Amino acid sequence: MALNDTQQIKACPPFLNLGENLKGIAIKMAEWIFPRCNLCGELEGEDILLLRHPDAPGGIASIRRCRRCGLRRLWPRPGDQVLQRSYSSDYGAYIGRRRSPAKQAVWDLLRDGASGAPGRGRALAPLRPLLRILAHWAFDTNVPLDRDPLPRILDVGCGFGDLLLYWQSRGADALGVDFEQRAVDAANKLGLQVLKGALEEQDLPPESFDVLVFSHSLEHLPHPRETLKLAARLLRGGGTIHITVPNGASAGLVLEKDAWEALRFPVHFWFFDVETLSESLKLAGFTQFKFHTQNIWRDRLASLHPNLHQIRACWEIVKMSWTKNYTGDLISVTARRA
Repeated sequence: MALNDTQQIKACPPFLNLGENLKGIAIKMAEWIFPRCNLCGELEGEDILLLRHPDAPGGIASIRRCRRCGLRRLWPRPGDQVLQRSYSSDYGAYIGRRRSPAKQAVWDLLRDGASGAPGRGRALAPLRPLLRILAHWAFDTNVPLDRDPLPRILDVGCGFGDLLLYWQSRGADALGVDFEQRAVDAANKLGLQVLKGALEEQDLPPESFDVLVFSHSLEHLPHPRETLKLAARLLRGGGTIHITVPNGASAGLVLEKDAWEALRFPVHFWFFDVETLSESLKLAGFTQFKFHTQNIWRDRLASLHPNLHQIRACWEIVKMSWTKNYTGDLISVTARRA
């Protein structure tokens, strides 16, 4: 059966006359979406990792690599009903800051120095090259604040507004968008403006932002290619987009499989690599890409005394990254609107 990229397989009447097991499968199939590749439209592909989920049809989903362009996607992916159950009340994007005051002070200092923010950040200009290197390692998103006037920033999938709070406190005009009411409520309590819903649902004028940010959010969206095209229309000429996503070509995915930290099954739908993300950005009207990948060592070695298994796993990832065509767990890229 041919499906478009949003079509769900519906439970049809003949199923309803079968046994309870088949009726259960039919209901599950109605709640899951079998998407085409969002980059090239291909349906077929190679299943590179099978994943168990009690709500999935047959209890199984997979990471499928498109046979035409190579973009990896969750197949099938959950519909809205299943998805709402997957975002728990302790989901990190909604629960607010948990840094200690000392850690927050270091976080702010490093962001100030690396971004050239007004006040302290510009006073740290002599140290900025070093602080940029440290920030590049520590943070997924680094927006320069060394221009006057400061950029107008839109953060898509902003969660409770961690970055918005920083940018606003430094004088930038920052707006957020998030589909989850808990995120909007948490942001509003901090005095931040966050719009509820998808970016496509917002009434935002073209060419009204200097910077758009998708920090760990593009992979959650059902139609990332279309969203990137809209992002390009919202940016002023020469404006920049900042994206961080899980890397579908990472050694971590190959070696750790369903234990891979960046998998976040079933809320991550797409697993770009540098080539497929670059092509998506080109088709949306972006140029001048600056990519870097990094591993999430802090999650693998979270304890002060990592065990032998953790150390061995890290060593295998390092070896695979050196000797084969695999890179880090995360991809970050900045690009300019043409």
